[in-house]
Amino acid sequence: MRTSSLALGLAALLLTPTALAGAPGPSVTAGEVTVLSGPDDDPLFLPTDVAVGPHGEAWVADGVNRRVALFSASGRWQGGYTQVGDQVLSNPMGLDVSDDGRLWIADADLGRVVVRTPDGDLERLLEAPAELGPMEPTDVAVSDDGARAWVVDNNGHRLLVFDLTTGDVQVYGSKGQALGQMHNPWLVSADSRGNAYFSDVLNGRIQSVSPRLKPRASLGSYGVELGELFRPKGVAADDDERVWVSDGDLGVVQVFNSSGSMIDVVRDASGAVMRLDTPAGVAWHDDQLLVVEATRNRVLRMPVTVVPGRRPAPPARPILDSKPKDCTACHLELMPMLAQGLPTGIALVPPSAPDQPPASREAACFSCHDGSVEDSRRPVWLEHGHSSDVLPPEGMEVDPAIPLVDGRLACRSCHTAHSQGGSGRSCAEAVFLRVGEQPMELCLACHGDMNERRSPVPHDQGEPNENPRPSGHIP
Repeated sequence: MRTSSLALGLAALLLTPTALAGAPGPSVTAGEVTVLSGPDDDPLFLPTDVAVGPHGEAWVADGVNRRVALFSASGRWQGGYTQVGDQVLSNPMGLDVSDDGRLWIADADLGRVVVRTPDGDLERLLEAPAELGPMEPTDVAVSDDGARAWVVDNNGHRLLVFDLTTGDVQVYGSKGQALGQMHNPWLVSADSRGNAYFSDVLNGRIQSVSPRLKPRASLGSYGVELGELFRPKGVAADDDERVWVSDGDLGVVQVFNSSGSMIDVVRDASGAVMRLDTPAGVAWHDDQLLVVEATRNRVLRMPVTVVPGRRPAPPARPILDSKPKDCTACHLELMPMLAQGLPTGIALVPPSAPDQPPASREAACFSCHDGSVEDSRRPVWLEHGHSSDVLPPEGMEVDPAIPLVDGRLACRSCHTAHSQGGSGRSCAEAVFLRVGEQPMELCLACHGDMNERRSPVPHDQGEPNENPRPSGHIP
């Protein structure tokens, strides 16, 4: 059978650039994993970041528990610290350890960075000048020379750059999609040349900034193929000008060079992609990678080697139409390839069921509500009065507009971006409740007797959830 040149040309157009690549690139392989976790009677809970001290000790941001936790270089639990001097920690979310052993703690609720000396004393506080308005610091990175601190202001969609010698503060960035703009930056790292790298979460990329506050490059682009990022979270720059990036939704860590070219995804000894549970903050120390697994309440530490020219060749991929970003930001299953039921080089097809599509699952909710866009860890997964995975009490009439999953309460029972409230044009304008205007409408959909001023049916009269946390799936 002969194939025409026209047919060959069309076939080539249907392949992605990845599939047309030449020789295999470097391969990144992880060795034996060491697990850092708290004691059974005092565990970490939905931690966000990790930083390594000069002697290999690991500090972990355990903000739901209002503390930072310490592990020795050997991985032994050293305890949790809820206070630095007279500063009581509220929600430490991001950390860095400078070369002199000082611990820099970005406390999002306090609106400041708390600096702890190696002896445990309070050295200083970094706060935004009044003329810049309040900040919500979710991470901090200190330059190697100790002269500058990069502080992420998540809700302000900017970086505040502190001159630690003069006390001057400069602002970098604003909300947007252009290079130098950002949409919910979260975690940050600095390299030995003074460049900063930060996760630009909802823009699906890592951005780098020069010491002169000039945009340098964008690492990764929005997507689910090798070299792309769907929900970038942690970032760490090593001594060889490589940048390690965790993707919370895809459960992988990818490696780029400082100019933005992809190196590889971290693989296990067999060459398969290493799959992690909701990876968040990452750190690099002495050829070892540390990764926070948020919903597993732990940190993984592993030696990593980079070998030239041994990355497995990528398969040919057809080019498929993509849904708008406003849709795929929540609906991972609508991304090209995944929408066809086909995995990519780094992304698995998300689980789905008719009454519980992927976007309605707790993992999808957590990918933004872990602190990277909104911090709902404490009110939803620790304190919230309504549990998921619970059968409604006998006799309760649930409005048909409130969807249940296998007859049980789920996140999607109350929450959706496609509600009557809001403009309906974008996620940013959605109410995320199944109501028209008043939240009380949602309560009355199940607790109709509230409207008659009778005592509502207590929420805990249904079949109990064995999980001690309110959520049925996230620990």
